[in-house]
Amino acid sequence: MVNTMSKYTEQLKDVRWKEKSLLILKRDNYTCCRCRVSGVKFSVHHFLYFPNTKLWEYPNDLLITLCDECHSKEDWSDGFISGYITSITAIGRIYRSEMKLIGDLNG
Repeated sequence: MVNTMSKYTEQLKDVRWKEKSLLILKRDNYTCCRCRVSGVKFSVHHFLYFPNTKLWEYPNDLLITLCDECHSKEDWSDGFISGYITSITAIGRIYRSEMKLIGDLNG
């Protein structure tokens, strides 16, 4: 069995993730959505992960541009994402419902 980290690393190299992350970087004007810095190295951050979902399959609203410094911070207790929790929960429910419907349709 392939471990989860190696699957994740492979997905980061996939052209579909590269295209999706470029779309998010452009959407956010190559600016960190947390500290507003530009002109540095960025990562596209997933607010949350769903089981059995490829990195590029997430709705754009669950992805955000962060500079590497902000992305590496583990303590988000300053409230940066607290305003997103309600909408993320709702989006997650909608996404799971849509994925179930697609699964049911595909049989």
